[in-house]
Amino acid sequence: MKNLSLIIFSLTLALSSTLTFARDLSIVAPYVREVPPGLTTSASFLTIINESEQDISLIKASSDVAKHVELHEHVHDNGMMKMRQVKTIKIPAHGKTVLKPGGYHIMLIGLTRKIKAGDWVDLTLEFSNAQQQTIKAEVKKIIQGMKK
Repeated sequence: MKNLSLIIFSLTLALSSTLTFARDLSIVAPYVREVPPGLTTSASFLTIINESEQDISLIKASSDVAKHVELHEHVHDNGMMKMRQVKTIKIPAHGKTVLKPGGYHIMLIGLTRKIKAGDWVDLTLEFSNAQQQTIKAEVKKIIQGMKK
């Protein structure tokens, strides 16, 4: 009986700390760019809010609409804008990081199906604190997405 009580207590404690843990990060206004017919690459943008006491990083993203999903950023290099892959995107403690055109973003490479405005795309985001969130991002026209 003691062992059963200890197991129930441990499970309750683990579940409650997981639920608290899950509230540390919020994903706001996610969207994916619509692409013209024939293009097989798109990008996703969103804001990540970190309400925890520690810095957390986005370390991986995945989606069933792309063969490869990578974290990217745009940088100025010798007067030119260049896009490059990054290993992580930091979200500061009690802060936020905005993934937006011209900055950090999630690249969807090798689209497995056509995506058009009004569709929804599932994205799974993995973080350095072992948290994982699957979100739905609306596909928006390029002009519409750039205005946000």
